[in-house]
Amino acid sequence: MVFNSNFTSFDFTALYKMTYLESVDMMEVTGLPVLTNVVMLGLKNLSRLSIYHTDIKFDYNTFQNLKRLKYLSISKVDVAILGNEVFNGSMLEELYWTDSGIEKIDRYCFSPLGNIKIINLSGNKLAYLWPESFIGLRRLERLYLNRNRLATMNFRQLEHLPSLQYLDISMNKFPMIRLDEVTRNSPNLTTIVVDKKSVEKEQIANSNSRLRIVFV
Repeated sequence: MVFNSNFTSFDFTALYKMTYLESVDMMEVTGLPVLTNVVMLGLKNLSRLSIYHTDIKFDYNTFQNLKRLKYLSISKVDVAILGNEVFNGSMLEELYWTDSGIEKIDRYCFSPLGNIKIINLSGNKLAYLWPESFIGLRRLERLYLNRNRLATMNFRQLEHLPSLQYLDISMNKFPMIRLDEVTRNSPNLTTIVVDKKSVEKEQIANSNSRLRIVFV
């Protein structure tokens, strides 16, 4: 089901009995009410949800206990904080929450996402990540933190991501990135995307031969 319209009023409970729905896309829609957990749990077979450029609002528990939802993409939807309880009990495998003005992610926000393989947080306003931000995400393969405001990052947190292969930390505010620190804590990493000015030439020459470095 695809929504692409402007509403003067809309009641999400109209979807509650559409248990057959597997995919919902909301693109450039205005006039939407708060999307609640009650509505989401009513969509029993929903596996894919994409929300782009809308004025929608979420409850703190909107995405909790969603056993079928594997793919969640939210872009250009104003959200300042992702709290610790946002994904409790969810079974997501791919999460894209981009260009939405996120300034803060609570310490254990992502911890419940034991099945997650991709997290894309590009284009937000993140200036800090807790060292515990990605604990427990042993299946995470790709992490996008580009186009944020990060000036520092504790790369030791990467040791909690044994499956990580791709990391994009470009277009942030890092004065310098030590590639040896990254690879030491993430030995299975195969690709890293960084700003050229944030890596010394000597580091490039001495970097792990298995690591592909992409400059922007």
